[in-house]
Amino acid sequence: MAAAGVGGGAGYIYCGHDGSNPLKDTDEYTPDTWANKTNAPDPARRYLAASTIGSAGYIYCGYDGSNYLKDTDEYTPDTWANKTSAPNPTRYYLAASTIGG
Repeated sequence: MAAAGVGGGAGYIYCGHDGSNPLKDTDEYTPDTWANKTNAPDPARRYLAASTIGSAGYIYCGYDGSNYLKDTDEYTPDTWANKTSAPNPTRYYLAASTIGG
């Protein structure tokens, strides 16, 4: 399961699973074109959530194949930054949304 977000007139998909392994891939969609972007930071993850706040995308938590994660990372095309981890408990198969800013 990958996560998706929007920002600046483009859509983004983050991470996911290729059938065998969790991924770090980030891809941008601007109709009708796909572009590979800078990979998400370690660890590769699946079962994560994503949202967009302002002009940045955020990915939250997930599962790296052996650990449940609390990681939060910010994507501002084409740069990733680690942010404060989510609170306990660790989680996966979660959803995220944005209200206002």
